[in-house]
Order: sequence, then structure tokens, then C-alpha cells
Amino acid sequence: MKETAKKTSYGVGIQNWILIFSIICAINFALGTWKYKNVSDRFICPSEYIELFIHYIRSHFRSFILLLLCVVLQSILSVIIEKSLIYNYVSESAGLACHLINSLLPTNFALASSYLVYIDPCTLFFVMVHVIHITFLRGISYAFVNSRLRKEWRECIKENAYNKKETKNVYPQNINIRDSLRFWFGAPSGTYKPEVPSRIITLNLSWLGVGLVKAVIFTYISLNILHVFVAPAVEECVQYIEKGVLSEALGCFLRLLIPVNLLWLIGVYYFGLVTITGTWSKVVGYRSSKQKDWWNSETVSEYWTKWNYFVHEWYKETIFIPLVKSGISSQSANVAIFAFSGLLHVFFVSIGLYN
Repeated sequence: MKETAKKTSYGVGIQNWILIFSIICAINFALGTWKYKNVSDRFICPSEYIELFIHYIRSHFRSFILLLLCVVLQSILSVIIEKSLIYNYVSESAGLACHLINSLLPTNFALASSYLVYIDPCTLFFVMVHVIHITFLRGISYAFVNSRLRKEWRECIKENAYNKKETKNVYPQNINIRDSLRFWFGAPSGTYKPEVPSRIITLNLSWLGVGLVKAVIFTYISLNILHVFVAPAVEECVQYIEKGVLSEALGCFLRLLIPVNLLWLIGVYYFGLVTITGTWSKVVGYRSSKQKDWWNSETVSEYWTKWNYFVHEWYKETIFIPLVKSGISSQSANVAIFAFSGLLHVFFVSIGLYN
């Protein structure tokens, strides 16, 4: 633990813990695997990794470009829908329905691509995760926040109390393509916050280079863990299940816990939350100060609110607070959040494993 000048503490031991845990697991796996199996048959060397990466880019380059264009189109359509609501070209219910359909545009594109063209499960899984978290959640948040601001704006106009200089409501000045693109491609958070002063996106190439190097290294390590340790254990477990030897299958499942845990720490935490989100924040000029020290949590509820702050913030602002304000108990609101989260996870996991 370290303490700042303001006497606030933050944890810094997680990286050392992961490093020690990784070394211990690597030694145990290396000794056990070299003793009973041949690691070299499944180990992916750097040259093979580069070849796989180049083949991967060539195979999916067109799909990624089309997906990027879908996201750009989604952000532009969001502005058009909001402009239509401002000038009363469409009703509130019709506008919200259009926002919902528009939020699903990139998701439906990825879904259609998975049925029309073969995409390997890992790629499709990560694409669905990022598409849902980056585009669907942002589209819903954009519609919800602007709906609230629009109601406040119209109430102020009815009372002749709207003053651009005095009011804190930035609506409808925030409805423009520049602000929309800044939110979709600039803000690390998935919750729309138009009242936050807009930042000029200036690409920090040094942070971008460091982030790319980290991403390559963590991807390479995760790929080898998956290929050398996880895949053989899963194949062995499936064979035991097909033969009806459940005790051996349970043993394989328990042996999977360590490599899967290590894969989660490196592939999800370091690659996703630290490398991607942290690099994204620094490259575009946003501070990633909202990432909490979730490893120091003392209760389950505290851990839940800290470990993935950006998604938790979206659930809180978009689902929990509106439900509580409408008269629903906090316990029922939490159940609704878990149900919605479960549906999202089942959706992108099932789509990712479709092929």
C-alpha cells in the first residue's frame, strides 16, 4: 500500500501478485507438462504468432472496416434521431424505438456476418463483447440521457426560464455530429455525460505505441495458455464426459481452474481493463481515474461496484436510478440489473460459440 499527500491509500500490489502467481503457475505447468506431454507440439513460437496475426488481419480486415463504418453511421443516425425529436418530427415513443433499433445496428451487422461468413469463435466472441459494450450500451445511454435533458429543456421553455448562459442543461447544443463522434470514439466511459467539458482529442503516439506493444505481448501469452493448457484439458474433459467417467471429468475441470484464472488475469484484466482502456484514455486525453482498486474490496458488493467501474456506472445511471425513482425497491432494481446483464452475457457467448 502507498499513501498520497492527501492520506488516501490505493493498492499497488496487484501487479506483483499477478507476476508471482504467473511464475508459480508457469513452473508448475512446465514441470507437469514436460513430464507427461510434449509442450513443443502445441507451443506457438513468435514466428507462428506473426503469421497467424497477418492471416487474421487479412481474413477479417474487410469485416472490421465495415463494422467501423457501421459504428460511424450509428453515431450519425443518433444525431438525426435527436434532431427529429427536437423539432417534433417524430413522437417520443417513436424516437426511443428508433434509438433502440439504431443501437443494435453494429450488433446486427456482426450477427449477420457470423451467419454469412465463417468467423472463428474467439474472434466472434471478442467482437460481440466489444460491440455490445461500446455501441449498444452507448446508444442506449445517449438516448436515455438526451431524453431526460429534453424534458427538462421543454419544461424550462414552457416556464420561460431557459437561459443558455445560466442553465446547466446543455441540451440541445450538445446534439451535433462532433459531440456524438467524440462520445462513441473518444470517451472510455459508456455513460453519456454531455455536461462534462469536451476535450480536444489529441493522439498521444507514445502511449499508443506502448499500448500496442503490451497488447501484442498479452495476446501472445494468452494464446499460448489457451492452446497449450486449456484446449487439451477441455478435449480430455469432453472425452471423459462422453465415456461417462464423471469423476475424471471433474478432475479435468478442477485442473482447468488455474489456467483459466491465469488467462482471465492476463487476457481480460491486463489486456482489456488495463491495456486497452488505459491506453485509450491516455491516447485521447481522458483520465482513467475511475478505475477502482477492486482487489482491496472487503465485501462482495464493494467488489462488484469496483472491479468493472465503467459497466457498473452504466447500469447504475441507466437502469438502477430510473427504476428507484419510479418507485421500485432497490432490491428489485438490482435483480433487474443482474437479469439484464445475464441476458447480454448469454447473448454474446452463445453467438460467439455459434460456429
